[in-house]
Amino acid sequence: MGKGLLALLVLLAIGGGVYLYLRAPSRRICLVMGDICHGHGGKRGHYDDFFACVDSVNELAGVFGDEAIARAGACVDAAQDCAEGVRCMAGAATVGD
Repeated sequence: MGKGLLALLVLLAIGGGVYLYLRAPSRRICLVMGDICHGHGGKRGHYDDFFACVDSVNELAGVFGDEAIARAGACVDAAQDCAEGVRCMAGAATVGD
């Protein structure tokens, strides 16, 4: 019983860590953009440039602010295709508070 509980706690901790890691706006944007720009036929996209994408979005956050990236992330989450996702990212840089 004790080992099972410990294993469950470890799995929950790992799952929570992965959730928090992927919840960051820059990572979420890159995951969604990978799906809508590179996914085909309902399949998930590829993420060959995932870390470069995250670095780029983080640089944008440094220039335009975290609120702009949060707005872009919400927009990208709702995007239906790659062009719409790109417009979301462009809009984050141009729309003021």
